[in-house]
Amino acid sequence: MTSKLKQEKYLPGSIIIQKGEAADKFFIVTKGYVEVLLHVPGGQELVVARVESGQYFGEIALLHGGPRMVTIRAALDNDVEVAVLSQSDFNQLIGGSKTTRKQMDSVVQEHLRIITKETGDNA
Repeated sequence: MTSKLKQEKYLPGSIIIQKGEAADKFFIVTKGYVEVLLHVPGGQELVVARVESGQYFGEIALLHGGPRMVTIRAALDNDVEVAVLSQSDFNQLIGGSKTTRKQMDSVVQEHLRIITKETGDNA
């Protein structure tokens, strides 16, 4: 599966995922960290979480369908490198292991708790 990972680099402040766009990739941070942004009333962006090297993002929309729920950007003070897995390769990875799927579902629930806490939604 590692041969299917593609490396991508982002400059500080670069948008990696835009809220509302279609989900087609899964990301693992390999260098630096990214910020999870929510758009709140008044047009402001609120940083609600940080995803660091060794952690991942982009799984919620891939597992549950629908558009991206948050914006992800490279932190303003560091370059970011990510390993990227296509949606079909991600589905193959998750479908091939009940343990991996269970662990992923647990992380998804935690990420959803953070999002709903900040937005007041009961998604």
